[in-house]
Amino acid sequence: IPSCILIAIVGMYPFEYSNPGIILIFMLLWTASLIMFCYFLSNFFNKSRVASIATSCLYVACVGASIAARATNREGGPGWLGVCFLPAGAMYMFGGVCVGLLENAQRGVTFETINEDLTSGAGVTCGKIIGITCLDIFIYFFLTWYIGK
Repeated sequence: IPSCILIAIVGMYPFEYSNPGIILIFMLLWTASLIMFCYFLSNFFNKSRVASIATSCLYVACVGASIAARATNREGGPGWLGVCFLPAGAMYMFGGVCVGLLENAQRGVTFETINEDLTSGAGVTCGKIIGITCLDIFIYFFLTWYIGK
């Protein structure tokens, strides 16, 4: 939690148009989502060292999937929201797409722009990315519980 607060405070400098409260909410949700993702993946390994290495490698692979989703459809599409179900995808789409596009437009992520479509009709909004990130927590919690039984 202190890291998320620090990121929101430090982020006020480069993200001068964005609401730091929204950035903080996303960072807290994303952190919880990432933790649940790692717990879920740890069910598949007997040793914690192997689980931590495999989880890190899978996270990096998810970053690649996020970049590929954006590169193959520059104007946006369902793949943009689809990769948000992975923690790396949510961070890439929120930071790289939402904050990046809205800061470049000198509007930032605010309560006025949170539900604004950032694509050519694909319906990608900052609010949806935050919602998917919140849903991820419960999905990974359920999968962790179900597989761990």
